[in-house]
This record gives sequence, structure tokens and C-alpha cells, in this order.
Amino acid sequence: MKILITGITGFTGNALASALRASGHEIYGLSRTPERSADSSTFYYDGTIDSISSALKRAQPKLVIHVASLFLVEHKRSDIENLIDANITFGTQLLDSMSECLIDCFITTGSGWQDYEGRRDAPVNLYAATKTAFEKICQYYAEAKGIRTLVLKLGDSYGEGDKRRKILNLLVDAVTSGVELDVSPGDQLIAMAHVDDVVSAYTCAINYLCSEHAQNFQVFHAYGKEYSLKEIAAHVESTFGKKLKVNFGGRPYRNREVMKLYPVDDSVPNWKARISLRQGLEEIKERKK
Repeated sequence: MKILITGITGFTGNALASALRASGHEIYGLSRTPERSADSSTFYYDGTIDSISSALKRAQPKLVIHVASLFLVEHKRSDIENLIDANITFGTQLLDSMSECLIDCFITTGSGWQDYEGRRDAPVNLYAATKTAFEKICQYYAEAKGIRTLVLKLGDSYGEGDKRRKILNLLVDAVTSGVELDVSPGDQLIAMAHVDDVVSAYTCAINYLCSEHAQNFQVFHAYGKEYSLKEIAAHVESTFGKKLKVNFGGRPYRNREVMKLYPVDDSVPNWKARISLRQGLEEIKERKK
């Protein structure tokens, strides 16, 4: 099947593209970075809807998977335009171009942070609010334009090669370098899914969306196993055989800290996280040798 992926140069998008290619799918990408679009299968998005329409007409995918997003835990005033552009405008242009090109299968990536304390559509921060706003736009295009849509809400992800400044990466860097790290008191539960399990969730989403069971618009989640920050730190110490210089309580919990994800939607059908945090850390350790 021909599939176009946004965010294909990012950590998750790249892993997803590699896995789908290995499964025999014909993969195309859409990138904001011109130099990364030199590959004939990756098209350059210059911020205009015309560049998206051109890419779709050339690739002619059966399915579009929207992975690209801008994630910010806390925003400044100068971030507002970029957040809306990346998380709302880009996706809306994509959906409108899909409608024009008669492409009617769409998977987009949501966040567990859209449902603070288990309250549906109660975003934790502005990032999550943009995700919720785009979800409503997706519903409109599903109902009015017939674009069959699946929203896949994710928790935290990790894996070898991840360059993002996620807490697990900070802990691994701290244990290997010996630097001291100030963190929150550490009792919040973080739903951790290895990138291979995240890729598996997208694969399950594809299979479901292409089945007779799919509805026009549905929302599912794919959250990994929960660990407290203290438990994650203990796993890092155990795997690397070194003590962390971690100061729990060195900084306070954030305003609206997510202490736990409370699913308000069903898990994506036929998916289960299979890679334990210990297994994932062992892989990261091996690659660091």
C-alpha cells in the first residue's frame, strides 16, 4: 500500500517508515526541511497548501499518517504562532488537500495530555489544546468530507537513537556522565512505550482503519506500562550498574503536572506493549558501548 507520513525525519516517524517499508509498503514522506527532501520519496512542505497538494498528487497514497507535531511542555508568547502552525494549520491544510485529491484514509497522532485527570477534552497545556482543537477539525473532515479518520493518542515513547530531551534520556545521560540532575519529587506515573511498540500501535491502527469494523471517526489510545519517575531512575541505575546523582524534589512539580494518564478512550484494537523498560534500557546501553 502507498502511505505518506508526515514527520518522517523525526524519531517516531523515521522508525514507523522503516518498519512499514520492511513490511512491503511503499512509503513517502512530507518534510519541512528542504535538504531532507532530496530523497525522491520525500516531498518538501514549504508552509503552503499547494506544496501538500503537489506531494499528494505525485505520491497518490491510499493512506496518510500524520506524525509531525511541535511539543512544548510550557510555552512562551513567542511560541504561540509556531504551535498553532505546526499542530493545527499544517494538519488542516493536509486534510483539505486530501479531500481535493480524493484520499480518504487518515491516521493522526493525539496525546494523553488532552484529557487531564481523566476529563475528556481537558488539555494539560497549550500543546495539548492544539491537539484537541485539531481532533475536532478531523471530526469535521470525517463527517463532512468522508475522510475516514483514526486518532491515536500516545503517552511517552523512548528508544535507541532518540535525541529528544525526554526524562529517560536525561537520566541515561546523567548516569553515564556522572552529572547531578535536579528533578521533581518523582511520584508521578509515566506511561512508557518503546518505539517498537509505538510502531506496532500504528500498524494495528492501519489494520483497523482498513477493516470493515472501522467507523468514519474514532479515537483510540496506545499507552505503555506506567512507572513512577523514581522507578525509572532505579531501572536506569540497575541497568547501567551505577548510582545516579539525582536530587528528587530539586524542583517542584509543574503547574498541572500529569501524575497519571487516565484513558478516556479504548486501546487501539489488537495492540499490547511487549517491550519492558528494562529490555529497552539494555538496548540503549548496548548501543552506547
